[in-house]
Amino acid sequence: MTSSYLPIMLDITNRRLLLIGGGRVAFQKIQTLQKFTNQITVLAAQISPPVRASGCCCVEKHYEAADLTGYDLIYACTADRELYRCIAADATVVHKLINVVDDRELSDFISPAVYKRAEMIVAVSSSGTAVRKAVAWRDKIAGWLSDEL
Repeated sequence: MTSSYLPIMLDITNRRLLLIGGGRVAFQKIQTLQKFTNQITVLAAQISPPVRASGCCCVEKHYEAADLTGYDLIYACTADRELYRCIAADATVVHKLINVVDDRELSDFISPAVYKRAEMIVAVSSSGTAVRKAVAWRDKIAGWLSDEL
């Protein structure tokens, strides 16, 4: 069965986000999320200097299932596929919504390519199948909006 994603805009101002992973991919995700909230905790065995400098709360430790407690949305941003599967399974058990970067089969939601300027927000998604195309469309739309705004 094909996944069917409902495009919604979710107010995460007062939601606590847990981002598991401390490298380049995590940093990219942080840059997008910080446009919408500062309630981000990063958990990883090793946290890179850019992630540490991002202003997020950083917890340097190995992941365990109990780490999901108290968070509303979970992002798994590691390079470890086995850890991805473990985090996704744990999130399902405790009824937490999870986004596993680059693995839509393990994800409850996907993050679209986002452009935000003032109150204007544009989100472009390919349901996780053509991410580069979604980014290209977002950039094209951003160019049009920049001229209009």
